[in-house]
Amino acid sequence: MHRLRYALRSMSMIPLNSSCIAAIGYEDGALFVQFHDNPEKYRLPNVPYSLFEAFLDATSPGEFWNSHLRGKFK
Repeated sequence: MHRLRYALRSMSMIPLNSSCIAAIGYEDGALFVQFHDNPEKYRLPNVPYSLFEAFLDATSPGEFWNSHLRGKFK
């Protein structure tokens, strides 16, 4: 658990232009998502890097989250 906390503190998060999602990051096969209404970072394990890239390029990050990520990686 201490290693995960360190990773969350040291990882760079990329801000998104979204009313829902504040920022995302990727490290060691896991996607990290931070929402505007919650300062915690959510960790989604085993997310392919290609999905992270698509998330970055999404016209609507909130729609991308709901369609491709929400509830699909645990």
